[in-house]
Amino acid sequence: MPKRRLVLHIGNPKAGSTSIQRFLELNEPALLADGIKPLHSFAAEVRTGLNSNLLAFCLRPLADYDSVPALANRLNVLGIKSKADFASYQAGLAALVAKEIEAIPPGVTQLILSGETLANIRPREIRAIRRLFIPHCDEFLIVYYVRRQDHYVRSKYSTDLRNSRLKDFGIHFLGHQGWHRGQYDVLIARWADEFGADAIRPRIFSSEDLYQGDVVADFFKLLGSSAVGKVGASTRINVAASAVAQCWHLAFLEAVKETPLAKPSNPLNQRFRRILEKTFEGPAFAPTQAEARDLLESFAESNERLRQRWFPEREAVFSSDVSAYSETRSLDGYLSRENRQRLIESLQTKLKNEPEARNKLVSVIESL
Repeated sequence: MPKRRLVLHIGNPKAGSTSIQRFLELNEPALLADGIKPLHSFAAEVRTGLNSNLLAFCLRPLADYDSVPALANRLNVLGIKSKADFASYQAGLAALVAKEIEAIPPGVTQLILSGETLANIRPREIRAIRRLFIPHCDEFLIVYYVRRQDHYVRSKYSTDLRNSRLKDFGIHFLGHQGWHRGQYDVLIARWADEFGADAIRPRIFSSEDLYQGDVVADFFKLLGSSAVGKVGASTRINVAASAVAQCWHLAFLEAVKETPLAKPSNPLNQRFRRILEKTFEGPAFAPTQAEARDLLESFAESNERLRQRWFPEREAVFSSDVSAYSETRSLDGYLSRENRQRLIESLQTKLKNEPEARNKLVSVIESL
């Protein structure tokens, strides 16, 4: 068996994962020439890049199928329609992995799985991943990007709105104090306990700390790959919507929350969001200085443990400077008549050949 390293890029969410996954999707030939092969066995439907997010769900206990409704929805893309289907799929999982890896050319020395949903999985699932791949790989590298928690939570707000989760920004921000997914020391320790500390590479997601200020360049430098230099730099994707767009999106979702239009999978909902975000570009909602300071304080002990174990050369993992934020937050003017008219005109232009869709969305906006 060729000597191979499995590279597990496990997030964290809102830390450049989509950019890495888009690069994997678009540049497989260049990567293959460099001895690198992204794995496809757990790839979700490709929309924003080659990710392996389904792996986190494939390894859940069988009993979760009945008790966790979201699990069945996630597994549906694999043709799993029942608990019996799930049991059958899990029984064949090792063979599925073996089949893909055995077909890979012998010159490939690094295999990649990238999935930000892996950031928060339990020790049981981490052990299952090691069991799946240890027959095929003699080395493991776990790459985990950590992002200052206020930046993470701020970016997450756009994602939550896009998934029709209704919440005022201030309430959203306050609700993430001490949030378990921001306790990076605990999450990384789970992987170190199973794979060993030498396999872990925590990286800080900030332009000052990333190689060339770019998460894709940083990731492939860790792998010793020159592929990024050959095909060009990455582009920023999955950018947060502006504060004005977020404000209108929240009002829109409130207005349609009891209708099919509220579902994030609804095509008209998705089109409205894209038009909205193009109409109002600019900075996203931001916390006040006090909100950011309180949030960071709730993670202070966790961040210090993270520093002591993984970044002992640094005085702090993250800067505590919150001066980029305002002392107060105002929504004045966001839902103004002028902005309403601007949005209506955008909808009329973009949907000029689709009167039914146009009229439905314009009617909602006019009611706000």
